[in-house]
Amino acid sequence: MSKSEKAIIGTCKLCLTENVTLLNSHIIPDFVFRWLRDLSVTKHFRSSEAPNRRTERGLTRNWLCLECDNKKIGDKLESPFAKNIFLQTLSEKELSPLTYDSSLLRFCISVLWRVLLVGIEEAESHNAKDGKPPLDFIAALQELAEIWRKFLLDENAQWTGENVYFLRLGIKGLLPEDIAPRMNVY
Repeated sequence: MSKSEKAIIGTCKLCLTENVTLLNSHIIPDFVFRWLRDLSVTKHFRSSEAPNRRTERGLTRNWLCLECDNKKIGDKLESPFAKNIFLQTLSEKELSPLTYDSSLLRFCISVLWRVLLVGIEEAESHNAKDGKPPLDFIAALQELAEIWRKFLLDENAQWTGENVYFLRLGIKGLLPEDIAPRMNVY
């Protein structure tokens, strides 16, 4: 946490520990934005929410405690993915086969869970702003977020959810023109 950031005390969205300092956690892992920033001429980003304000970071929220942000998500999921898949994919001319194991699945679910929480937050905020009652689908999304949260916490849990696909585009057979229409229904 930088000196200019005020400490936020609350409940961690992952472990549900109350009265803890919540870190300004990335929704999409920071290594993605570091890579994009390194490629950028300006070294900054702009968001659709504030297009005239430059930023150097991706979307963040004060959601996770130190233990969850750094150890459960960072050290166990994001760091191995960044090292063994993301950076390796960027450096290889010919991609080697990828092992889709439980750690890759957990990494994917961790990103999907955070993106889902942003979607729920925005739907609730938009609906409340209009003075409308909660939307029915928000409850279903909250149930899904809870299933994913529990899966992320239990390292021995077996995945019983829907299929989760991870595609490395740009390799032979996975160029955009090679992907059949309605790929998601296979």
